[in-house]
Amino acid sequence: KDEFEEEVNKGRCQNNFYEDFLKTNEKDVLSFMPYPEKCVIKKGYFPDSLGENLGDMVYAFVSIDVDFERSILAGLHYFYPRLAMGGVIFLHDYNNRFLEGVKRAVKSFEEEIDMCLRKVPLADEGGTLVILK
Repeated sequence: KDEFEEEVNKGRCQNNFYEDFLKTNEKDVLSFMPYPEKCVIKKGYFPDSLGENLGDMVYAFVSIDVDFERSILAGLHYFYPRLAMGGVIFLHDYNNRFLEGVKRAVKSFEEEIDMCLRKVPLADEGGTLVILK
């Protein structure tokens, strides 16, 4: 909730945003997945929600939809180094005009690693950014 309040204070999201997220549950999320048995849900706040049982996993596809700058930056720090060559990260809300922290997180990450990521923006409703490795 601290990160939510930080984003509200910066004018990056509305007050009702947090209550909307509280309505999300695993059953509803899995109902949208064509192969729910292949999905791994880690409920909680990222990166604490990862737990310790992921070991040295390598990822081919990662979808990050956490909306806030600090959490997205933490996601990029965790997943990008573990992304297989040719793998992709879908970053939701990159071009969302209200959630400016998403774009700021990508810029911060690029500055920290001193590299320009290979990025492809999608013209979808959420303003998704595809990061290729």
